[in-house]
Amino acid sequence: MANYLLTEPIPVAIDPTDDGAYSAHALNIDTEATGHSVVEALLVLKERVEAVYDDLNGRSHLDAKQKQTLQMLHTYIAPKKPEWV
Repeated sequence: MANYLLTEPIPVAIDPTDDGAYSAHALNIDTEATGHSVVEALLVLKERVEAVYDDLNGRSHLDAKQKQTLQMLHTYIAPKKPEWV
C-alpha cells in the first residue's frame, strides 16, 4: 500500500485449499485472494484490499454494505501524508 498508511493491522485468516494453494481472507472486509504460497496469497490480498479501498473512496454513491466496508477500511488505512508536510 505505497500510497497509504496502515494505521492498524488488518486481521487476516489463511487457510490451505484442497489443491495445495492458500486462501487469504481479510476479516471484516469480505475480501479474499488465493495464491500458490502463503506469501503470494497475502500479496494478492493486499492488492485487492487496496483496489477495493480506491474503488469505494472514488464513488459518490455507496449502498449500505459498501459504506460499511469503507468505514471498516478507514479504521485500518489512512492516506499517506506527503513527505514535505
